[in-house]
Amino acid sequence: MVPPDEGVARPVAAVLFLAVAVAHVLTLPDGFGTESYIGVGLLVAILMAVGGAAGMLAETRDRVWWYTVAEGVLNVAGTLYANSRRLPLQEDSDWLNADGLALLFLSAMLTALAAWVLVQRRAERRSFAPPTAAAAGRRLRSAPPQRRPQE
Repeated sequence: MVPPDEGVARPVAAVLFLAVAVAHVLTLPDGFGTESYIGVGLLVAILMAVGGAAGMLAETRDRVWWYTVAEGVLNVAGTLYANSRRLPLQEDSDWLNADGLALLFLSAMLTALAAWVLVQRRAERRSFAPPTAAAAGRRLRSAPPQRRPQE
């Protein structure tokens, strides 16, 4: 598998986060029109997506990618649950709703990108030989080169 380039993956993930935020903004008037707690939940989701984009551009450690996986999985699960259980914003359970499909697609892409980066990072960390503590393992290693004493 080709490893993702960090210089490309992080900005792409930030753009996907912002696109998820836009998808939430599009449903915001309906959310406040239905019930105020739904609108507040959408505002929290928008802030989480914008915060994820900012964190993606500011941080390079694995925890940002784990946050990305969690955000994407929760958005996908929430969209599927809302469509299957007919929650207040989904009275008619329209699976072909443009806003829901956009959120589902963007969140799935965000999750796939983050999983790809995390899998490749783990493979890179595991490719180095770990230190050997057992005597049997030391026997299998090649001997270090002999140093000549300086005269």
